Amino acid sequence: MAAGARALAWGQQRPTSTDKPRRDWREQVLIRAGELSGLATWMATRGDGASDETLRKANADLDAAARGHLEVARDAALGTTGNRGARMERAVGHLDAAEAVLLRRSPDDYLEGSLPGLLAHVQAHLPPSHPQRLRVEALALPPTDEVIGPLSGEDRTALAEAARAAGWAARREHTRLRSFRTIVALTSLALLLLALAIGAVGAARPEWMPLCFAPQGANAVVCPTATAATGGSDADPATATQIATVVATTARGPDTGLVMLVGLAGAAVTAAAALRRIRGTSTPYAVPVTLLLLKLPTGALTAFLGLILLHGNFVPGLSALDSSDQILAWALVFGAAQQLVTGLVDKKAQSVLDSVGSTPMTAEKE
Repeated sequence: MAAGARALAWGQQRPTSTDKPRRDWREQVLIRAGELSGLATWMATRGDGASDETLRKANADLDAAARGHLEVARDAALGTTGNRGARMERAVGHLDAAEAVLLRRSPDDYLEGSLPGLLAHVQAHLPPSHPQRLRVEALALPPTDEVIGPLSGEDRTALAEAARAAGWAARREHTRLRSFRTIVALTSLALLLLALAIGAVGAARPEWMPLCFAPQGANAVVCPTATAATGGSDADPATATQIATVVATTARGPDTGLVMLVGLAGAAVTAAAALRRIRGTSTPYAVPVTLLLLKLPTGALTAFLGLILLHGNFVPGLSALDSSDQILAWALVFGAAQQLVTGLVDKKAQSVLDSVGSTPMTAEKE
C-alpha cells in the first residue's frame, strides 16, 4: 500500500475503459513515463536513509524536476489539441529530460549497470568523433586489463550530458524524417493537382493538347479513343493543314483522362515492385506509403508528357503511332518509367530511414 501511494504521488497513468489507445507514439510515451516513474520511486526509497542531509535535499530537488518532466510528457501524449508533431516533440523531449535527471541522482550500482545501454544509445546517435561519445566509450569500454571502478561525480555528469545530447540527436533525426515525409506529401499533392488540372483542360478543350497521330501512308488520324480518315490517298496525301483540322475534330475529351489512367496503372505496378527494396519503419511517419502516393500522379503525368513528346516529333522514329492500342501501350510504358525519377527519391528515403534507429553511427555527420 505504501508503494502504491508513492507511485500515485508520481502521477502514474491509470488507463480506464474510456481511455482507448489512439496512436503508437502516444502509448510508447505513456509506457516509458510509467517505467521512469517506477524507477524514480525506487530511487527515492533507496535514498530516504541517506545520512547526508544536503544529498537528500539535492535528490529531492532532482525528483521534483523529474516529476515535472514526466507530468508534461504525459499531458502532451494525452492531449488532443494543437499540432501533433509539436505534442510529440514535447512528450519525447521531456521523457529524455526526465531520464537525464534520473541518471544524475541514480545509485552507483544502477548507473554502472546502465552503461552498456547508455553506450549503445550514444553510439547510435552521435558521430564517432563526438567528444561525449568518446567519453562514454572510455568509461564503458576500458582497456582489457582494467576493471570499471566507482564512477565519480564528474563521470556521472558526463554520462548524463551524453544521454541528453544523444536524445537531442535522436529527436533531430525524427524531425528530419518528418520534414522529408512532409515534403514528399506536399509534392505528391501538387503533382496530383497538376494532373487534375491537365485532365480538366483536356476534357474541356481536347484540341488544345491532342494526343493524336497521323501515321505516314495510313491516310488516317489515330487518337486514344477514336480514329478518322484524313481524306487523302497514296497518290494525293492530305496536307498538314488538313491533318491538323482532322486532329482537332477527332480528339475527344476523355483522351487525356484515359492516357493518364493507363499511366497511373503502370506507375502503380512499378511502385509495388519498388517497395520490395524499402524496409518498414518503426517511426510514426508512414514514409513508404507517402512514396507510393508520389509515384501515382507522377506516372499519370509522365504518360501524358511522353505522348506529347512523341506528338511533337521529339523522338525520331516514334513520331507517328499506328493505332489506339499502340498509343495506350506507350502510355503504360511512360507511366511505368516514372520509376526513373522517383527511384532517386526512394534511395534518399532509405538513407533517411537508415539514419533513424539503433545501429551505431559510423559516418562523421549528424
